Amino acid sequence: MVDTTAVLCAASPLWSAISAGVAGLLALCATWWLTASVRAWALRRAVLAIPTERSLHTTPTPRAGGLAIVVVVLAVEAHLNRAFRAIGIAFKF
Repeated sequence: MVDTTAVLCAASPLWSAISAGVAGLLALCATWWLTASVRAWALRRAVLAIPTERSLHTTPTPRAGGLAIVVVVLAVEAHLNRAFRAIGIAFKF
């Protein structure tokens, strides 16, 4: 079965630009929301970077916010891989 979104993207540069913009906006929103969720979890669990004399921050700072970014990047990569394979393009990240 052919993915119709992938076919539309291959057929129309405008559709491709719109879908890329929507995907980027969704990735931005997902990263923002997931980072806030991970930050709240880190504060509840006291997963904090305690400042030392070498630190740039002066108050305890929540850790693991990068985890949200990694999750979103992997999800976008998986989606792009599927979309590009549907139209016959090998996608390597």
